[in-house]
Amino acid sequence: MLLLSAVATKAHSLECVRSLVQNAADINRQQYCGTSALHQAASEGLVDIMRHLVEHGASLHVMEEYHISPVFSAAQYGQTACLKILLDRDTSTCDITGMNSVTSVTKEASR
Repeated sequence: MLLLSAVATKAHSLECVRSLVQNAADINRQQYCGTSALHQAASEGLVDIMRHLVEHGASLHVMEEYHISPVFSAAQYGQTACLKILLDRDTSTCDITGMNSVTSVTKEASR
């Protein structure tokens, strides 16, 4: 079965993601390196896809092989809209204090 994360990144199609979710695709399935559809959507700023994944049970706590969460992915790539959605959903998703490179993005997202 096609990985949901591949659809989220390659097609950038909310309709494709919706269809896969409706047809019981594993929303939290990870690629070989541990990235999930939520990681990909968060890092690429795919707000609608990311929101859909979260609303349908995507884990905010999944970590990829380097222990990077979807919250950190969004912050790392400056995706403030995605970061705000994730932080509004669950502020315990990741402790990002002390990461100087993402502090300003985090502050902006929390406004």
